[in-house]
Amino acid sequence: TYPLTSKHPMFKKFRKSLSEFLHRLIKSAAEMDILYNSDLLMTIQAWVVAMSSSQLRSFRHTATVIALEVETMLCEVAAAVEKEVELTIRQQEAERKRKTGKGTLSREKEYETKADEMKEKRTKLAEFLKEFFDGVFVHRYRDLDPNIRSECVHALGEWLKKFPAHFLDGNYLRYIGWVLSDTNNHVRLEAVKSLISLYAKEDFIV
Repeated sequence: TYPLTSKHPMFKKFRKSLSEFLHRLIKSAAEMDILYNSDLLMTIQAWVVAMSSSQLRSFRHTATVIALEVETMLCEVAAAVEKEVELTIRQQEAERKRKTGKGTLSREKEYETKADEMKEKRTKLAEFLKEFFDGVFVHRYRDLDPNIRSECVHALGEWLKKFPAHFLDGNYLRYIGWVLSDTNNHVRLEAVKSLISLYAKEDFIV
């Protein structure tokens, strides 16, 4: 049988379908709060973390791809939640300054409750991001297979763009620095691309 590599046409088609499925799954779960109130993520994590350490390259690669895709979608959800937290806090402060009657106090209480709920979601998402990162990325970015290493570096570049509030930090940027000297030129190229995308945004340049 022909090996299903990341360059194989069948893999590219599968990868697109898989990405769309995981995107819809995580987005829908977040919208319905299933993401925060069920074992969905824990179940997915348990499977992909175990399979990403398989001695079989195909299992290891596919599990890693799934974990990276889930992390990417979690970044999108977390970034949206972060904005919602900031907006709710501003609304809460605005109502607090008004203090014109019972209606204002009621709205202030509503904003306070909503802010607390959003902060709980933010905390949960931070835990999910860390679990997938530590459980898969930390081990697979130095995998023997350069395709898997490349997948990891590319994904990290996406996370830096989608959720800089979390990933634009030395603890994560150091991984890009380490793979700049990778023995595989494609892996090094992905690291350079990640850095270029960051330097393209003035807000990220200190």
